[in-house]
Amino acid sequence: SDFGILAADFRLADEVILGRWRIRSRVGAIESERTVEVSRYVLPKFSVSLKTDSDFYAPGDTIRGTVEARYFFPQPVADGQVEVVGNGRIAGKLDANGRWTFETRAPEHEGDLRLEAIVVDATGHAERKSIRVPVSRSPIVIEVVPVFGEVVRDLDNSLFVVTSYPDGRPARCRIGAVETDSARSRESDLAF
Repeated sequence: SDFGILAADFRLADEVILGRWRIRSRVGAIESERTVEVSRYVLPKFSVSLKTDSDFYAPGDTIRGTVEARYFFPQPVADGQVEVVGNGRIAGKLDANGRWTFETRAPEHEGDLRLEAIVVDATGHAERKSIRVPVSRSPIVIEVVPVFGEVVRDLDNSLFVVTSYPDGRPARCRIGAVETDSARSRESDLAF
């Protein structure tokens, strides 16, 4: 395409050698390669849900969450083993209703924490579920983008102001702007 993107399908035969396959692309003298695993599709035997008590956390906060596992017929995965991997590893056992609650700490730095729950039932079958949990010092993320790419001194400048929560949801805010230079200082309230 005009953007340098190619999308294509590669259909595998019904009878193929399973294992690691290498995919190569070449554009002129530039070559790129990636390895993929080709294996038989196995239907999941049960579903796993992983939920936390908040959509985002501050560094060092306590994260409280719940893991729940249910077979598709639908019965709980009672007494299954569970492990949550994130900022460390914690393990436990599902109750008779297929639920387990846990607590862990958010890392001391900002960024996305990936939490993954691994549940193993009585037959030894394992299923996984992972989620992304934002960790941010600020409960509101503010981005200011000049309409024309940069702010130009001594001209009226238009700016886009975007406010959101750390998980990406839009945040309805009241914005205050302060204009300063050596001669004067002015403050104004802007409503969005």
